[in-house]
Amino acid sequence: MRSDVDTEKVDTEFVDTELQPSTAQRPDAVWTDGRAAEYRDRWRQLQARFLDDPQAAAEEAERLAGEVLDSLAEALAGQKNGLDGWRSTDQRDTEQLRMTVRGYRDLLDRVLAL
Repeated sequence: MRSDVDTEKVDTEFVDTELQPSTAQRPDAVWTDGRAAEYRDRWRQLQARFLDDPQAAAEEAERLAGEVLDSLAEALAGQKNGLDGWRSTDQRDTEQLRMTVRGYRDLLDRVLAL
């Protein structure tokens, strides 16, 4: 820790909060446009078709898993890109930087909860 920082004035809620699953948001919070519900519906539909055509269900499950993982990577990258905008501003006050770091922490919490 830097010696010129007054530790009495540091925001303890910010400093003491570690990356912990108990504080993480649910992983499906990554999708804010109802896609998680759509993926779950598609999963239930393919499960229901398994008895009639197990191979087709397995192939569809493979496609769905790939689509979900691609969508997850895209959504998380988009959230990170939104946080990365802090560099483009000339005014970087401590509060703005604190909120940026909290945003990165929340993103990491979400990913690590997977």
